Amino acid sequence: MRYKEYLEKARILARETKIDILHACYNKATSALWFAVEALFRALLNQYRQPIPWRSGTVITRVFSFAKSYGLLMRGV
Repeated sequence: MRYKEYLEKARILARETKIDILHACYNKATSALWFAVEALFRALLNQYRQPIPWRSGTVITRVFSFAKSYGLLMRGV
């Protein structure tokens, strides 16, 4: 997928999260929110030409490693 496609996917999933919460479907909302965040992480990796892993746990690790190497994380956090 391309950067804009990941952003669009995240936007759609975030909208679905709101709808799920309004209908008291909290488990579904949690899943949708998780996948929205994952899509944003994949967009970030894609934008900076970093390899994008398939497994979601690896995506999170890769984003934090990337952010740390570029000094994007606050100290003490």
